[in-house]
Amino acid sequence: MLLHAGLQDSRMWAQQVPVLARRHHVICLDLPGHGQSTGYDTTQAMQQVLLRVLDELQVKQVALVGISLGGACALDFALAHPERVSKLALVSTSVSGLEDRLDAQTKQVWPRITTQLVRADTAAAAEEFTRAWFDGPARRPNQVNARARRLLYQTTLTTMRAHRLSGWPRLSSQPAAPQVAKLTVPVLVMVGQQDLPFILACGQYLQQTVADQTGLVIANAGHMVNLEAPALFNRSLLAFLRP
Repeated sequence: MLLHAGLQDSRMWAQQVPVLARRHHVICLDLPGHGQSTGYDTTQAMQQVLLRVLDELQVKQVALVGISLGGACALDFALAHPERVSKLALVSTSVSGLEDRLDAQTKQVWPRITTQLVRADTAAAAEEFTRAWFDGPARRPNQVNARARRLLYQTTLTTMRAHRLSGWPRLSSQPAAPQVAKLTVPVLVMVGQQDLPFILACGQYLQQTVADQTGLVIANAGHMVNLEAPALFNRSLLAFLRP
């Protein structure tokens, strides 16, 4: 099951699904408030939503792959329903409960985005999002893959205009950080070297705390690792998923 990043949709996995489908059954969905999802039921946490999806599909156990927001959703589900998860890949994932490690750069990201949204300038808000969550703090737009950047920007803009941040997936009220040590399934922790400091700190925490984990840092990639380094991402993920 592939869980996309915030303000993106299942199409961000276009370079992964055909490769994974050669060896695996792949479930790829749009999270609430994203893509083609409809309705705005904010009463259910994502762990409940994912459980319902798996039950409806009659899938007893799944390997979860989540990036960014999708990674946080995957982590919540694995902690709540460990018997339903065979493996867990957390890509560019923040960990709730580590807010004391937030750095100044990361703290500035969402205020800049919401300032533009308050002004009803979704194009500027989407650009702010892209600068933070694709370029990263140390790169300029002309230093990254233009095609992948444009895809992320356009998807972000479409999501902002279609959903207006309504029905955003609700995470668990219980912080994940104190619980991750009890994970017993194999965990892949993947981050891009050019990501924001807080995401790198969360990745480091997971590598230090989870017993059965494989850590991987992708050089010359930011937050959206699968878009920037698809070939390396696919090889690494396939190797992790191998029985």
